[in-house]
Amino acid sequence: MKCRTEVRLLAVALTSLSVGLPAQNWQSPILIGRAYQAAAFDAARGRVLMTGGYVGGSTYVSDTWSFDGSAWELTTAASVGPRGLSAMAFDSARGRTVLFAGSSGTYLGDTWEHDGTTWIPVTAATSPPPRMMHAMAFDAARAAVVLFGGVSFGDLTHPTTTLGDTWEYRAGGLWSQRTPSIAPSPRASHAMAFDALRARTVLFGGVDAGGIRGDTWEYDGVNWTAIATASVPPSRMVHGICWNGTRSRVVLFGGQDGSVPAQLLADTWEYDGSNWTQRVTPTSPPGRSNFAIAHDSVRGRTVVFGGWGAASLLVDTWEYDGNTWTQPTGAPQSPSGRGSPQLMYDSRRARTVLFGGFDGGPLGDTWEYDGATWLARTTTISPPPRSIGGFVYDAARQRAVLFGGIGPTQALADTWEYDGVHWQQASPAASPPARFFPAMSYDLTRRRTVLFGGASSTRWNDTWEYDGATWTLVATPHAPSPRSEHAMAYDGRRGTTVMFGGTPGAGMMSAETWEYDGVDWRLQATAGPAGRIGHAMTFDPVRGRTLLFGGASGQVIGRFVDIWEFDGTWQQLVTANRPEGRDTAALVYDLSRQRAVLFGSPFSVPDTWELVPAAVPTWTSHGSGCAGSSTPNLDAAPGSLPALGGTFSMQLTALPGATFLLFGFDLVQWNGLSLPVDFDPARPHCNLWIGPLPGANSLLVPTAGAATYALVIPANPTLAGTMIGTQALALDNSVGAGFALSNGGILRVQ
Repeated sequence: MKCRTEVRLLAVALTSLSVGLPAQNWQSPILIGRAYQAAAFDAARGRVLMTGGYVGGSTYVSDTWSFDGSAWELTTAASVGPRGLSAMAFDSARGRTVLFAGSSGTYLGDTWEHDGTTWIPVTAATSPPPRMMHAMAFDAARAAVVLFGGVSFGDLTHPTTTLGDTWEYRAGGLWSQRTPSIAPSPRASHAMAFDALRARTVLFGGVDAGGIRGDTWEYDGVNWTAIATASVPPSRMVHGICWNGTRSRVVLFGGQDGSVPAQLLADTWEYDGSNWTQRVTPTSPPGRSNFAIAHDSVRGRTVVFGGWGAASLLVDTWEYDGNTWTQPTGAPQSPSGRGSPQLMYDSRRARTVLFGGFDGGPLGDTWEYDGATWLARTTTISPPPRSIGGFVYDAARQRAVLFGGIGPTQALADTWEYDGVHWQQASPAASPPARFFPAMSYDLTRRRTVLFGGASSTRWNDTWEYDGATWTLVATPHAPSPRSEHAMAYDGRRGTTVMFGGTPGAGMMSAETWEYDGVDWRLQATAGPAGRIGHAMTFDPVRGRTLLFGGASGQVIGRFVDIWEFDGTWQQLVTANRPEGRDTAALVYDLSRQRAVLFGSPFSVPDTWELVPAAVPTWTSHGSGCAGSSTPNLDAAPGSLPALGGTFSMQLTALPGATFLLFGFDLVQWNGLSLPVDFDPARPHCNLWIGPLPGANSLLVPTAGAATYALVIPANPTLAGTMIGTQALALDNSVGAGFALSNGGILRVQ
């Protein structure tokens, strides 16, 4: 029997809907520590604009962020490409931010403008030579961006040249070189700001052929003039200055002095056109260099972000109001950069949880990520510091399970659990021997944590399962060879644990794919990724694919940057953007936001990446059916997908009787119970996979055990990205429980 509906369930649950997703790609949505970034205040829109910067390793980033005084926000418009050591100035006459040059490993010489929405490349007939470490300021009196100095290409004898040229940029992409009779010495890493009260561009410090400078210069559009002041800030480079129009002062902060070893500065100075005055404030940012600085003229605050600190890249935001420095409540947080963190996704609380990792030694901190910010978690007790352990989420018991890894002195064999509030050490009657680099995953159907292999004084090929009370060694007829640095994920669509790669011995890289069904391991004959170690894997339940990213070859190729997906066969994905190649990272799938989250880097870079799926409709089967006199099966009709404005057709077969087709938005919990819910322990696979929405079910009367259902999806763009769960419950008097269940299904509307 065919049944058709206008899908009232979509209309009654609009409050839980998500928005559409961009094309499948990697993105980094968290503002991370960086240096060498460029910043300016967009007075037309009341926001600090910041772009690019160096984030560690060999990585320059291309992201653009804006700050409204409460929080940083990532913009998704076109970028200027990866770079650092650029200069930016806001052209208040035209309401545009101008950026010039910088470095991405090579010198750049391009000009860009930001119109408040996107970056626009500018083609200029004449342009300054490529350079970095220069400075720019906007001369509002003459409607020109002023540029001075920097470092440019040299020759084989002198690979770099320090510049002392002055340029001006005006509307229409017009660059013109100025030839003042007097000018500062050629220099780099200086700072400039425009004094709007006296119509002068002010320059301070930098480094020239004679060393680090502490001189003050002013430019009036014709010549530069050296200014002798009674009080002078200490000489410095890679510092910041900006104009505070509220108090009619040029504000100077931080930088690096000329001592050996160089010291980071944390002093604040103001220049009124006659003299410099040091400001002693109750609080102050820690010393730093190569940071972003801009003055928010709307709120009367000088804003500082990031830079190089004493030991690492900084991720803090500070504001100066003329009296003191404070940190706004919306300042970003992030775990410090690290490799080999333990990472898992708590589906009940919709949080990615991180524990420990390695950065010069094992770490023991706990962090949670909600898709917008990282938050440090403080608990009364905590596991000992460690890295390269196993970490999974036990959905049935609603807690994370942590096992093993390596601490400061030895391999570990302890089991810990985290419920989102407290850590507690478990005391199982049996336990795997101490090890590091095991692979762990959670079998959602059988409600078991599965562990395979790892290393200590030897490499292991044992299989263990943990049910929340004890670890049990599973004797399987077949097993992969002993190995470590492999990865596993549980494929909920096919009901199997997938394992790939690892090292069976020194210098050996496995390219084997194995699957474990709870009874035995089976080697899958499928071509796929190259052999590797230290890669990361997770399962995407929306698309029904196991994802794999990165790893290391141990050979000349080094670290991989490829991403693959597996549904029984491997297929490589191509993305427009991607993280830098890495091993020792961790990857989890955030079901609430429909994207994979990656964190961790051997370069100690604290970057968070997300793999955003393509904005296409999908249908994915989940789990398997529970038999009565037959085992119902639910699937999409051939070629049918849940597209906006279309009809999605589902086919049901092997129905033993009248059937209720259930729909719901809850895929994690139902009536306080974790999904899947075991409806009949006496029968295998008798799981409810979705949380049925009251009133959102349809009665089907099968013909010869089959029925179809047509789901009409409104052409409403607010429905884009919606995930809907569905499952069939068939009445069946041949079994004591009186019903049979089909597999579950997840459809994503686009």
